[in-house]
Amino acid sequence: MNIKKFELKSNGRKIVGQISYPKKTPCPAVLLLHGFTNTADDCPINKDMFDILPGKGYAAVEFDFIGSGLSDGIFRDKTLKKMHNNFKDVLTLIKKDKLIAGIGVVGKSICGIFPIMENDKRIKSTALLSTAIRPTVQFYRAWRKKTGDNFLYFGKAKDPKVNLVLGQEFFKELPELEIKTLANLPKIKNVIHFHGTADNSCPFDQGHFYHLKHTLPQPFKSIIIEGVGHQYDGKESLVINETIKWFNKFLK
Repeated sequence: MNIKKFELKSNGRKIVGQISYPKKTPCPAVLLLHGFTNTADDCPINKDMFDILPGKGYAAVEFDFIGSGLSDGIFRDKTLKKMHNNFKDVLTLIKKDKLIAGIGVVGKSICGIFPIMENDKRIKSTALLSTAIRPTVQFYRAWRKKTGDNFLYFGKAKDPKVNLVLGQEFFKELPELEIKTLANLPKIKNVIHFHGTADNSCPFDQGHFYHLKHTLPQPFKSIIIEGVGHQYDGKESLVINETIKWFNKFLK
């Protein structure tokens, strides 16, 4: 297993990541997008997939979004537009890699919105794990906790001093990004998506799962997992195996 570290500039800030290649190249790559309050190193399922994918013939790519892990910034610096730019800049780096042929994406939680926000022809297939396609709905509770120029957010971050704070810019962007994403969904093919019925971070009853199910074009696959939460505890292998089977069909 050959691992290559990388750094790049995105929004003028340093973004840090790595690529793990299988023995045989050129090969398809899977870009793993960690959750909003995670890092690449501690994101459930994604961290396991980074280790598993090279053994299945895929290059695994992970990076830390702005304000997470080894990348520049603090939690308050996060906005979905900036994070979307991080995603696109890493995607451009992968596309230039001569050892990679074909790109798939695994998006965790709200970060799953990035591969479906635009109909990017560089992406051949996508797996969405508990993705909120209506961020105004998911983040509604945070809107109600305004503190000066900031909003409280319920989560963790790498800097405990700004653990629960997001700027107003983050929330002001949400309606525009939501409209763009919902309008683009009918164009996004080859998607598999998962959601647990006991998810408290991206609640199942907010309707994200069924909106995807009734809007995405064929081919797609929808998997409801009864009784599990946002991290798919006890069902990690099911999610990983189904995702790899999907990529074997639509990415290889």
